[in-house]
Amino acid sequence: MRKFMSTAVAAIALCGSLGLTAGQATAVTNTTGGAASEVVALAAKPSCVKVRETTNPQGYELAKVHNKCDYDVKLKAVFKGGWDSSCHKVKAGKKRNFMSSQPWTEFDKMVTC
Repeated sequence: MRKFMSTAVAAIALCGSLGLTAGQATAVTNTTGGAASEVVALAAKPSCVKVRETTNPQGYELAKVHNKCDYDVKLKAVFKGGWDSSCHKVKAGKKRNFMSSQPWTEFDKMVTC
């Protein structure tokens, strides 16, 4: 019984440390700016931001964004199997393209940053 309890406690602790809970925002630490680091919370894009996925002639994944919101938004493209884009402000009513820097990646989602 004692062995079962210790295994159960370890499994619960592992699940908690892996972040296997629903509905949480993800925090990313930016350590490229020297000694001080900045924590940025990533969340889903607003519904008024429209994204169209396409591929350019060289084979790179491209996300074409149109901000149809009444306000500016900061967005970041997330790619599977490669580096994500940097965070860019897209002004209200404007368009912007987010492209992967690697041809083998696949567009995953657009998030706020």
